[in-house]
Amino acid sequence: MKVRTDFVTNSSSSSFIIAKKQGFTNEQKEAIIHWAEDLFFEYTQTLLNKEDVQKYLDESSIRYHQEEINDALDKGLIVYAGEVDCEIPVLWNEIYEDFWDALNKTGKNDFIGIDIDMNY
Repeated sequence: MKVRTDFVTNSSSSSFIIAKKQGFTNEQKEAIIHWAEDLFFEYTQTLLNKEDVQKYLDESSIRYHQEEINDALDKGLIVYAGEVDCEIPVLWNEIYEDFWDALNKTGKNDFIGIDIDMNY
């Protein structure tokens, strides 16, 4: 059990200490990938074709981005549409945005952020 003996604020932060060898093993890299896939894609709907897009738009409150979604499908990409609970801390919004930004920076044109602004 942790007991803080220094200055304590009314903060919700927490601390940790870890030890590991430099770099990641292949197994650790796979674990990170699976964690990220579970976190970022678990509560999404997969849109594979324009019929899926229309059904999603008809059933959701989202009525925009249809052209961008269809363009992504035309490029051979799979579209994932989901929602994030607005009650999550702002930090999680930043984590989502940083994750998508990192995917976008690979420059391989295999990721398009259609609606990734988490600040509303």
